[in-house]
Amino acid sequence: MADVDFAWTLSKDTDFYEIIVTNLLNLTNISKTVKGDKTTISLSKGIPYSWQIISKSDKVKQTASSALWKFYLAGDGISTYAPFPATATSPTPGSSITAIAGKVNLAWIGSDPDSKILSYEIFIDMDVNKVYNHNMTPLKSSNPNLLVNVSSGMTYYWSIKTSDGAQSSFSVVYSFRVN
Repeated sequence: MADVDFAWTLSKDTDFYEIIVTNLLNLTNISKTVKGDKTTISLSKGIPYSWQIISKSDKVKQTASSALWKFYLAGDGISTYAPFPATATSPTPGSSITAIAGKVNLAWIGSDPDSKILSYEIFIDMDVNKVYNHNMTPLKSSNPNLLVNVSSGMTYYWSIKTSDGAQSSFSVVYSFRVN
């Protein structure tokens, strides 16, 4: 909720004013009678509204209405940050390694300034363009490591997509050669 100040110019032969504020999502009205030229009304945030003033007199039944004005009462700002791009720790980028039973353990460090739970998608292939363009189905991991199948004598390229459930970041493309 937020307190919204409304103000208008006083008119002749008016004893009091009725302000009508309408929630434009559900068409409910808030009506308030005021003697002066301003008032404050508490409204829900994140909603479009319209408002109008009706001038009234104790002497006659006739009323005069103002134009109908519209506004949007913005909600609270949301600040969330993308996770930092992950950094490969193993195999050391550019290194030559020996696979164990045809497998290599990829490891990395990921973090998020919002301290959210991270998930990872690993893009790995012998074609650097596929990895760079993320033109493949990634391997998924909820931990910052993953055991992958590799072939001896080949160079592999890999990249890490880090996600916090709302936003994502991509690491640079790393490489390693299997002996």
